[in-house]
Amino acid sequence: MNRRGPLLCALLGSFGVACATAQVPGTLPAELATNRAQRNAEQWDAYLLALIETAKGERERFWSRNATSPEGYAASVHANRERLARAIGVIDRRVPSPHFELLTGWEKPGPLAEAGEYAIWPARWTVLPGVHGEGLVLLPKSEARGLVVLLPDASQEPEAWAGLVRDAWANPGFASRLAASGIQVVILALVNRASTHAGDEQAGVTTNQSHREWIYRQAAPVGRHIIGYEVQKVLAVIDAFAARSDAPAGVFGYGEGGLIALHAAALDARISVAGVSGYFQPRERLWSEPLYRDVKGLLTEFGDAEIASLIAPRALVVEPADGPRKAAPVESKSGPLAGRSASAGTIEPAKPAAVELEFARARRLPGNRFSARFELLPFGGAPGGDPALAAMARALGGVPVGARADPPAIHRPLRAEDFAKRQARAVRELGEHAQMAARMSEGMREAFLWSQVTPKSAESWPSEVAPWRRQFADNFIGRIAVANTPVRARSRPVAELSKPAVAVFEVVYDVLPGVEDWGLLLLPTNLPPGERRPVVVCQHGANSEPADVVAGEGSGRRSAVYRSYAMRLAERGFVAFAPSLPNHSGGEPFRALARKANPLGLSIFSLVAASQSRLLQWLRSQPFVDGRRIAYYGMSYGGKAALRLPAALDGIAAVVCSGDFNDYVRKMTWPRADKSGALFNASPDMIEFDLANTFGHAEMAALIAPRPFMVEHGLQDRVAPAEWVAAEYAKVRRLYLRLGIPERTAICSFDGPHTVMGTETFAFLHRVLAWPSEATPPGEVRIQR
Repeated sequence: MNRRGPLLCALLGSFGVACATAQVPGTLPAELATNRAQRNAEQWDAYLLALIETAKGERERFWSRNATSPEGYAASVHANRERLARAIGVIDRRVPSPHFELLTGWEKPGPLAEAGEYAIWPARWTVLPGVHGEGLVLLPKSEARGLVVLLPDASQEPEAWAGLVRDAWANPGFASRLAASGIQVVILALVNRASTHAGDEQAGVTTNQSHREWIYRQAAPVGRHIIGYEVQKVLAVIDAFAARSDAPAGVFGYGEGGLIALHAAALDARISVAGVSGYFQPRERLWSEPLYRDVKGLLTEFGDAEIASLIAPRALVVEPADGPRKAAPVESKSGPLAGRSASAGTIEPAKPAAVELEFARARRLPGNRFSARFELLPFGGAPGGDPALAAMARALGGVPVGARADPPAIHRPLRAEDFAKRQARAVRELGEHAQMAARMSEGMREAFLWSQVTPKSAESWPSEVAPWRRQFADNFIGRIAVANTPVRARSRPVAELSKPAVAVFEVVYDVLPGVEDWGLLLLPTNLPPGERRPVVVCQHGANSEPADVVAGEGSGRRSAVYRSYAMRLAERGFVAFAPSLPNHSGGEPFRALARKANPLGLSIFSLVAASQSRLLQWLRSQPFVDGRRIAYYGMSYGGKAALRLPAALDGIAAVVCSGDFNDYVRKMTWPRADKSGALFNASPDMIEFDLANTFGHAEMAALIAPRPFMVEHGLQDRVAPAEWVAAEYAKVRRLYLRLGIPERTAICSFDGPHTVMGTETFAFLHRVLAWPSEATPPGEVRIQR
C-alpha cells in the first residue's frame, strides 16, 4: 500500500472496518482487473445474442392468426402489417392519382428500345411530394394482361434486366419473356451502394457511406427508412396500374430488390405474387448486415418468415439464387472522420439449409391452407431463372410465357452519365424529403406531447407526463427488466487515485445473470459515521473511462475535457460515483452492441439504464448515502445519459447535462458539416429512430421536470452550436416557468470548448441538494424536489 493507504484505512476505520479488508463496508473483495471494460462489452454482447435467439421463439405473442377464412386471416394480421409499415417508415400518404410519365429523347422521339411484342421506355412517376420513382417500362404493344414490378439489386441498373447492357447477374430473358407475353414490366432503379453523392456538396464534404446508408441516416430520426421509401415507389406503380386495370400485379426482386419485394407484398394485398431471389433467409444476424438494413424492433416480431406470412394466402416464390455480396468498408485510421464514417456490415449469400428452415417456418406460420401457394425453387444459378419465371407466370393467372426472343433493338445511345444523373436525382430527392420531415418535426413533437399536457404545477406534472415517461422507457430507449434483489457488490481501494480528502474505491456489481458492471466510488475522508450525504453520479463520455473524471492534470488522462469534476465534487463533501459506460473505445465492439440491440427494440441506453438502475439501488442502500439526494451529472456522451436515464428512471433528484444538450433533431439530420452534424459520425448508436417526431432534448427534459435541471455549455463547443442550445433550452425554461419553479432550472454558457467548467453547476448542485458550500451559507440552503 502506498502513502495514501493510511487515508483509506482511516476512512474504513470510521465504519469499524479493519484496514486489512480494504473495501467498502457491506461489499465483498473485488479482484484487481485491467480488462473490466472489455469484459463488460463481452458480457453484454453475449446477453444480446442470447436475447436475439430467444426473441425468435417468442414472436408468436405478437400474433393472433385466424385461419378460418381469407378475410378473417387478413383482419387478424392487420395490426402486425401496420407495425411493420411503421417500422420501415411507410407512414407518408402517397401522391393520389400518381402521374406515370414515359420519357423520350429530344433527338429521336419514341421508345428507347423495341422488340416485336413490346417497347422499352424510360419512365418516371410521382410517389411522395418531391419524390419520384424512375426506371424502365417494358410496355406490351397489346393490352396488358398484368403487371410485374421488377427490382434489381442495388448494384444493378434497370437496363441490365431489360437486356440493354451486360450484367452477369441480371437475366434479361425474365423481363423480356414476360413483356412478350403481355405483362407490363416496370423496372425500378434502386438507390445504389456507391458513395458519389453521400455528403454535403455545399460544404464540400464527402463520406465513404453508401448512398443507401446516407439516406438511412437522414431518414431514421424522422421515422422514415430507405426500405420504406423504395417500398413506396413500388406501391405507387401499383396505384397507377390499379387505377386503370383490374389485371393481377406482382413484384420480383433480386438481392436488395428481393428485400423490397418481400416488404411491398407483405404490406399491400393488391400484389398477387411476390418473387424473392437471393435474399430470403433467417435474420438473426441482421446486426452483421449493412447499417441501412437495420430496422428498430424488427426481430421481436418479424423474421423473413413472419413477413412472408403477411403475404398469405397470396403467392410467394422464393428463389435461392446466389445472392449479391458486399464486403465491409475498409477500415482507415487516418483522414477526416467523414471520409471514414461508413458503418461495418457485409452481405453474404445464405446457406441452403438456412433458407430451407426459414421457408419451412414461413409455410408453418399461416398454416398449410394459407401457405399452399408458397413455393421454394431449386438452389443455385443466376436470378430470374426459368423456374422463377414459370412460377411467377402461374401466379399471375397462368400467363403463357414464350421462348427466348432476340434482344431488343436500341434506338438511342445508352450513356453512363444518364445512369449517374438518375442516381443523383434519387439520392437528392430522398434526402430532401427527409430534410423536409425534419423541418416539420417540431409540429409533430408539439402534437405528440406539448399539446396533450397542461403545465399546472410542479406537484401535478409527474402524473401529467407519466404515460410519456413509460413510452420513453419502453419504446424509445427500450426497457431491460432487472430483478429487484439485493445487489452483490465487490470493492477494492484505488490508492493511486485517492487524495487526503477523498478515498477512491473500485466497485463491481451484478446487473443481470452473466452481466456485471463497475465504477469508482469517491468518499470524503471527513465523512462521520451515520451521516448520509448527497451523491453525484458523474458520467464520462465516449472513448473514456471512470478514472478520467477523477484524475487531474498530469495523470495522462483526458483532464482537459473532464477537469477531474468527480474528484472536485467529492472534495466539496459530496459522495461521488463515476460509473462505466460501455463505450470506452468507441470502436467496432461498442458499435456492434448498438447494432445487436436495435433490432430488439433496445439501444445502448437500454444497457446503461439496466446497469444504473442496479447502481442506484445499491447506492440507496449504503449507510453514507441520502437516497433522496442523488444527482446525475454527465459530460458529452455522458450528457446523453444525463438526459435519458433520469427521464426513464426514478430515484434521481437533480440533473446536469454538460456538453451535449442541443437541437438534437438538427444535430442528427442536417447535412451541414460546419455545424458538426452527426451524419458524418461513424457511430450508429447515436441514431434513434423517430426521435424527431417524439422526443427531442426539450421533451426529454420535460420528462425530468419538475426535478432540478441544468445545462452546461461551452460557447466554443462544436458538439452543439450556441444558437441551437439556446433555442432548445428556451422550451425548458418556459416549462419550468409555467410550473411555477423557475429557480429549479438554469443554463451555464461559458466561453470555452468541450469541457466541464464546474463553477455554476457546482453551485447549482449545492443549492438543490441542500449541501452547504462556502458560496452558499447553510441558512440559505433548501432542497427542491
